[in-house]
Amino acid sequence: MTCEVAVMNKHGIALAADSAVTLGAGEKIYHGAEKLFALSPSMPIGVMTYGNANLMARADPKADRQHIFTEFAALIERDIDQQYRQPLMAAVDALPRHDLARMAEALVSLTALRARVSAREKETVAGPIDVAVLSKGEGFVWIRHKNNVRPRASTEFAFP
Repeated sequence: MTCEVAVMNKHGIALAADSAVTLGAGEKIYHGAEKLFALSPSMPIGVMTYGNANLMARADPKADRQHIFTEFAALIERDIDQQYRQPLMAAVDALPRHDLARMAEALVSLTALRARVSAREKETVAGPIDVAVLSKGEGFVWIRHKNNVRPRASTEFAFP
């Protein structure tokens, strides 16, 4: 499993990705993969890569059950949107770039923690988290990188 996050608002885009790569059916997991790249040294373009995705299980073929499930899922989705998504998106719209970077890194970190403590999942989101910010003014800026690429000297992005 790969965890990649992009958090965006009017100030810029923060990108974060884990470093784990899983081979086969989870027999081998490596924790040093590069998944986040600056596509161009002169333009603010970042790219995140990932491997094969698992497809969700197919729905129950019985029409009545499917209809009930669909209606229930729509109600839950609407409630989640009103109670959580809309307020979160309103808060994200106001974040400065350094907080976008923190949020993107935290979301990848939470996904890695969930995989680590799960009894059912292998730890396929893990390793160092790469974080970069894209903006019109500064372009592609590494905030944190596993290979010790030094972040651009900027007090705006100084965080542990």
